[in-house]
Amino acid sequence: MPSNSETRVPAAAIRSFMTDAFCACGLPAADAAITAGAMLDPDLSGSDAHGIFRLPGYVRTLKRGHINVRPDIRVIERSPATALVDGDNGMGHLVMTYVANTAVEMARETGLAWVGARRSNHAGAASTYAAIPLEHGMVGIYSAVSGSNFMAWHERAARHRPANPDQHALWRRQASRSLERAP
Repeated sequence: MPSNSETRVPAAAIRSFMTDAFCACGLPAADAAITAGAMLDPDLSGSDAHGIFRLPGYVRTLKRGHINVRPDIRVIERSPATALVDGDNGMGHLVMTYVANTAVEMARETGLAWVGARRSNHAGAASTYAAIPLEHGMVGIYSAVSGSNFMAWHERAARHRPANPDQHALWRRQASRSLERAP
């Protein structure tokens, strides 16, 4: 039971608020909803540093034109079990959702898929994308390699050691369960 000083906001209200904020920054409604959903997921699973906490920084970055609000996210190279996606400098949440869904489609045909991305941006919690294959009865593995300039907790690009997270989504019980390893 929340204390008198605690305010609880329903997840649907948070999702709606973030979607509206991204639409106000120029993202199409469908892209805004995908981004908001990908940001809400870590908040609901206790990874607060990857959710609504990041909204002010994303809004500033979008308003400054540093991220393409209408990217042409597409596969630019493909073999039967591998692909490379160009994110066209779009929101990382959109690019990684596209990558994960592309991997699922390819793995349905070949049994295995590995999809990489270029020209993307910060995508939040890796577990969100590693869990997408779980919804299709598949194992998901997510790995990120970043440079030293990315959105730091204080919402400015900063030069420091990148996290380069790995996520392995192996099973599902009530909520996504994954193992996170960062150096």
